[in-house]
Amino acid sequence: MKYINKYLLFIFFGLTKISFSQDSTGLKIYPTVIASYFPKDSNGLSKYNPFLIGGTAISYKKFYGEIRYNYDQLNTLGIYGGKTYTRVGSKMEHLFTPQLGVLMGDYNGASLQFYYQGFHKIFEINFLNQYSVPISGQSQFYYNWSGIDFILYKNFRLGVSEQFYSDVQINYKTFDGGISAALKNNNTTIQLYWFNFYDINNNYITLFLQQKISFKKRKK
Repeated sequence: MKYINKYLLFIFFGLTKISFSQDSTGLKIYPTVIASYFPKDSNGLSKYNPFLIGGTAISYKKFYGEIRYNYDQLNTLGIYGGKTYTRVGSKMEHLFTPQLGVLMGDYNGASLQFYYQGFHKIFEINFLNQYSVPISGQSQFYYNWSGIDFILYKNFRLGVSEQFYSDVQINYKTFDGGISAALKNNNTTIQLYWFNFYDINNNYITLFLQQKISFKKRKK
């Protein structure tokens, strides 16, 4: 696990050195690292501190895909592909992205996933819905991570967020509510979450890092 964490960080910071260009092919990748620190051991994850999730999103025209590790389940690789539908209203822009995915590793199966993003001049809504089904021997689960961020001053934002997880087979459910602060521009997102800040025995901190990389067109 420790070696995998080092590789995730190396890949993320290595990819962010790729040069940018306004004259792009339309292909964009979003290398991402999510690092969580658990002060208490009530959730069983403090032994991995910091617990790292790594991967990248891939966007090309209307296609939207993801490759991620440790996100869906511990020691599990997820590969997703889908299509983004855009609707522009008078006050908001809406993005809807249904996806199908496969999971390989400690958890083997398939996932149905749905993203919604809403953009307003003073706030942004993010909604992730996921339902995963194993091949055999494990449980189906539902997961949701949603949040709203308010743009307070230029690139600075404050928001609220929640995570909900439900294991269908054993009827086990968890809910984590949190607050967040973020710095975000057209290319870079740095967001810090404090989940369960109201419960000292179950609180944890999560740092979200994402970099957008646009690929240049080849010169003729």
